[in-house]
Amino acid sequence: MARYFALCMLIACSGDKTDTDTTSDTDADADTDTDSDTDADTDSDSDTDVDCVEDTLGNAVPSVVTGTTVGAEDDDAGTCGGDGEADLIFDFTAPAAGDYGFLVTNGATGFDAVLYTRDVCGGTEGECVDEPGAAGEAIVVTMAQDEEILVILDGGEGIYELGAYAVSPTEADCADGFDEDFDGDLDCADADCAGDLACEEVCDNGIDDNNDKLVDCDDPQCVDEPICGCPDLVATGALPETLVGSTIGNPDDVTPSCFTKYLKKYGKYYKKKFVASDTQIEYTAPQAATYVFDTVGSKYDTALSLSTACGVIDFACNDDWIGLQSQLVYTAKKGETLIVNVDGYGGKTGDYVLNIAELEGAESDCTDGRDLDDDGDVDCGDTDCAADPACVTKKP
Repeated sequence: MARYFALCMLIACSGDKTDTDTTSDTDADADTDTDSDTDADTDSDSDTDVDCVEDTLGNAVPSVVTGTTVGAEDDDAGTCGGDGEADLIFDFTAPAAGDYGFLVTNGATGFDAVLYTRDVCGGTEGECVDEPGAAGEAIVVTMAQDEEILVILDGGEGIYELGAYAVSPTEADCADGFDEDFDGDLDCADADCAGDLACEEVCDNGIDDNNDKLVDCDDPQCVDEPICGCPDLVATGALPETLVGSTIGNPDDVTPSCFTKYLKKYGKYYKKKFVASDTQIEYTAPQAATYVFDTVGSKYDTALSLSTACGVIDFACNDDWIGLQSQLVYTAKKGETLIVNVDGYGGKTGDYVLNIAELEGAESDCTDGRDLDDDGDVDCGDTDCAADPACVTKKP
């Protein structure tokens, strides 16, 4: 009996453990442990950030990336444009606190770009710029150290160049073709570059050296340059008119075209001989007429040329017409302005006389030494003067 009781007790104890220990049943992982499922469903921040960023500008400056938007999708749009156009999204992390400029390079970008920023994917837009018809766009953003920003290049398909730069407080280099302070004024056009040696205008090369949209003598920097003294004089426009002066000490601004035949024939020797001082005179025709310009009365071997403006190659030139003096005839419209250049042959300089009058049908003054009817015959040598008392030979 004692053995039976002991056996029953053993069986009962074993049965009690099986019936009452339910911990293993209720802690079943498959039924109650849903933490891993919940984490997978709700942690979406990392997925969104990774999904929208397509390229990076890194975390150092300057940083420049190039490529093409051809084949890119329309993932975003700015308030200033880009809807329905291909775009690319870049991230940038500021290496230090400061102002950073993001620039789409004009000339290296092949479409009308739109540029804007966001704080995160699909987040708040910062600034959006779209200069109509321009590939180049720029945005400046103030950032804290290690702050991240998204830069979106939008607007269409084509090649691009996009850069991130530290914004300088002033234009640091006045000749590099880059706007370091992002104020819209490039190199010498920026007031920061006033007086910079790189911004001196070369006054006779036909180039806007300092990017101020004023070329050569039109630039205020060239006011005191001898080559920019044209015109040296402005005629009154009266008819007739005589101007007197001197070419001595003046610069050699012009080489008359009628000297080119000598230069071609005799080369270097004549090149030096035709470096002569000259005077350029502006004359505006008071009426539509044919005008005679001559240097009769000058004290040296003159040359004469006409051009439409300062620095423009002459359209008419004469060396000797009346002895060593020069003459040109031109039909001008009322109000037409000419530049009359009084020069010297063979390097000659001296006191000049410039006469301006209307062309005559016949020689009217047979003693003035001029050929106002432009027939090549002067004073009594002209048949028009045959009966003029000054030209009648008195018989003994």
